[in-house]
Amino acid sequence: MNGETSSSARQRAFFGIVLMVIGVIALLGNLDYWYAGPYWHYWPLVLVVLGAAKMVDYHNDENYWQGAGQVAIGLWIFACLEHIAGLRFHNSWPILLILWGIGKLVLPGTNKRNILDKE
Repeated sequence: MNGETSSSARQRAFFGIVLMVIGVIALLGNLDYWYAGPYWHYWPLVLVVLGAAKMVDYHNDENYWQGAGQVAIGLWIFACLEHIAGLRFHNSWPILLILWGIGKLVLPGTNKRNILDKE
């Protein structure tokens, strides 16, 4: 098993464990065994941690930028939930579209052939 394959397997296993933990917490909350209300507000930080892990253990530029995008989306969701700098979902989602478009045009690895390249 090469490095990229083992890293991918670790990431899938970690993501699967995270999903199971979230499911167990939700189930316990629905069955009134445990109130997880205050903790649900911090779920976007899981995206930040997973994205940062992808950025640290990247094998190509595309993986790195996917991790950076995941971090950015997690921070955006958290900022909207906490109303940081007046951000709300309804007034800030166009910012994501603009940044995504810029990324598709400029950043390497986001397209098979960069639109700005002239062949």
